[in-house]
Amino acid sequence: MMTMITGLYGMNVQLPGQNVTSTFFIILGTMLIVSG
Repeated sequence: MMTMITGLYGMNVQLPGQNVTSTFFIILGTMLIVSG
């Protein structure tokens, strides 16, 4: 699951929330919850 999340944001395409600074922390929190 974490590979899929980081893979989506590693592609060179525009994604929703890409220009919002809090998106990093939302993704990080989601990955911690999924892995925990």
